[in-house]
Amino acid sequence: MRYMTPYSVIMAVNLEPIYSIIIALIIFNDSESMNTFFYLGGTLILLTVFFDGYIKAKKKSLKK
Repeated sequence: MRYMTPYSVIMAVNLEPIYSIIIALIIFNDSESMNTFFYLGGTLILLTVFFDGYIKAKKKSLKK
């Protein structure tokens, strides 16, 4: 926790279900149909993670 913000840790935890679903699809080679809310939720989580990284990089470049 010395080098990571609490927000970054929570985002990594929130991505665990997405990681596990992708790994399960690869390992078990099963075709499971997901509903629209799954894709909306996954997209929202991924966009939040990328947006957080973008903001941090922008703040870091403004400090220089």
